[in-house]
Amino acid sequence: LTDAIKNAYAGAIYGEGKALTEAVCRQIIERATQEIERKLVCLRHYVPCHLPVDEKATPFSIGPVNFRPTADLLLSLSDKLQQHTIDTEKIYREQEKFSVANRGPRLVPREERWPLLETRKSAKHFEEQLRESYNYFPWIADIQLNRFDHKKSAQVAELCVDIALAVIKLFLQPTHAERIYSGYMPIPLGKGANLTESLDGRVDISLTRKWVQIVENGWFEKNLGGNTTQKWLSYCGLFINGTAAGEKAPYPYRRMTNALLWYSQALNQTLHHLKVISFSSAIEAIVPTSRDKIVEEFSTRVSLFMEDGGEWNKKAKEFYKVRSALSHGTLNAVSDEAQNMAWRGQRMAQRVLLNAIPWTFWVHSEAKVENNEGLAFAYRNRWQEYLDQSKIEKADEV
Repeated sequence: LTDAIKNAYAGAIYGEGKALTEAVCRQIIERATQEIERKLVCLRHYVPCHLPVDEKATPFSIGPVNFRPTADLLLSLSDKLQQHTIDTEKIYREQEKFSVANRGPRLVPREERWPLLETRKSAKHFEEQLRESYNYFPWIADIQLNRFDHKKSAQVAELCVDIALAVIKLFLQPTHAERIYSGYMPIPLGKGANLTESLDGRVDISLTRKWVQIVENGWFEKNLGGNTTQKWLSYCGLFINGTAAGEKAPYPYRRMTNALLWYSQALNQTLHHLKVISFSSAIEAIVPTSRDKIVEEFSTRVSLFMEDGGEWNKKAKEFYKVRSALSHGTLNAVSDEAQNMAWRGQRMAQRVLLNAIPWTFWVHSEAKVENNEGLAFAYRNRWQEYLDQSKIEKADEV
């Protein structure tokens, strides 16, 4: 808005030499508004995703993010894709006619003809190349965003889809969850082989299992089809809605979406020490933590959200001490402790986040928390009130 007003002001005052009157001010505002309207668009983004293949799965949604099997989506868009190819071909023909009419076919330099040839090639083979790319992913996530420019719209779509995928990961086993990602994520699909050389000059080749798509019929109904799970997904849909609308999302929701993204990133990490740090960040992101009592508050939070009667308090303290040592470099990143704590961190973070989802909904809708201090106070002083009022199923039932 500021840039649009500056441009309109410069055009009217400096470009056209007008005096700054009330009428000119209205004209400046009108021009700025028109410029914004041209830039802000309504787009539906289609993001390919890796989710388990399930022949029985049906389309589902998490808030504004909709998931559909890729084959179904491409079938529904066939006519529009073909029309896009026709329209692009027409653009090429018009460009070609203009170049020939003005300079003749032999006079157009090769470097100027090359983009036209590339445009023609993409027009003729666009749908084929798109299908080849998208068919590698069994699922497509789509989301419609209003009143963003193109660049911002793509960024918000990426964020919303990643949050939705992070939610799905909470309900899956780690070995399956770590293979869920969107087409935006630069994750290697696995190495086919490893090559090493010893000091005597001999080389050794070892083959590794490639990144393969999980096929698990019935996973959708088993993991996401329950009534309690549907409640959790509806809460998370509210968390994503604020991000998708471009408005300032409620403060507890922003913290929870950050926690979900940390959890998702931890699962996709290949190095154990980074997993430990990311799982810790996921737990810390839910509620503000006092710096001077961080270990004690961290362990208490884990025990409270896991509802274990204090059983995990000691384990959480051990975990955080290893996390600090890895973060500050006093413990080797490839140590056995890092590997052991990565597994412990996943178990803690998954259960803590599952129980924190309805808590986050409650502190916003019932406790009316909208800032850092209010969230910390509600966590420390209103936990029993939450348990008494919410009457929400706990993670054991998810």
